[in-house]
Amino acid sequence: VFEDIVSQMQARIGPMASALDALVAADPGDLGPEARRERYLPPLLGICDRMLLLLLSPETLRWAQLILREQQQPTAAFEVLYSGYMGRMLALLTQLVLHLRGDGDRDRARLIVIGILGQVVVWRAARAGVLRHLEWSEPTPEQIDIARDTVRRSVTAQVFA
Repeated sequence: VFEDIVSQMQARIGPMASALDALVAADPGDLGPEARRERYLPPLLGICDRMLLLLLSPETLRWAQLILREQQQPTAAFEVLYSGYMGRMLALLTQLVLHLRGDGDRDRARLIVIGILGQVVVWRAARAGVLRHLEWSEPTPEQIDIARDTVRRSVTAQVFA
């Protein structure tokens, strides 16, 4: 089951992850703050968009329940998830944040990535509470756009704080 989840996640996120690998590997080095922002912020926000839409999708409900369970009480399946896609995505997000900030503080970048994940995962992990608080039944495309814009603003603020 978990290998199937990894396979499906790789199919959905793998091409974007490969593009991010190439972007990070081709880092030109001495970029100023504005050039770093132009180069690395759109891909960071793009992966956040992709994860948000994936977690809001009804098709991921069962996967998310299993993944969240493994987060709370890891078994051997957690290693399948982490080595299959999760670790790669966390590493890529961390690299993007490091490039954006330009300060070389890996610990801070990792903490920012955790904050970013919280912005996205809450839409699945605390779905009932989020929807009730927002007074939404099921998010409409317009509401999803509002959620995406809010996540983008928050992620940008976290990176540059």
